[in-house]
Amino acid sequence: MSVLFILIGVGIVVLGVTFWFRSRSFLARAVRTSGVIVDLQRERSRAGDGHGTVYRPIFRFTGPDGRDIVRRAGSASSHPRLRPGEPVTVLFDPQRPSEARIDTLDNRGPMAAVLTVIFGIVFAGIGVGMFTGVLH
Repeated sequence: MSVLFILIGVGIVVLGVTFWFRSRSFLARAVRTSGVIVDLQRERSRAGDGHGTVYRPIFRFTGPDGRDIVRRAGSASSHPRLRPGEPVTVLFDPQRPSEARIDTLDNRGPMAAVLTVIFGIVFAGIGVGMFTGVLH
């Protein structure tokens, strides 16, 4: 059982590091532009009992070729901070404009990656503690 904890923890750390590098790579090549929230997509929450509702912003921006691009935000919230018609700053990859995000602290910072790595270290640490007999 302890080896399983260690392996899962290491896997979670690798996942967090991968998130970090993908995020940094996207931000290095991303271009800023203006966009607008066009809708809030209502979805059933996957958290808890699955009976809650979350709202995922749908946003539009103009790509480098002048065409409008509509994307779904990567994250959803039970209490949406953005409303239809609200202007937003969009980050997008000029080579692949469909790869776009709303420019928020959540999308710019490495917080998710850092938390994932910390969780993985804790998980692996529990496994090491079990393996060495420190944790019974």
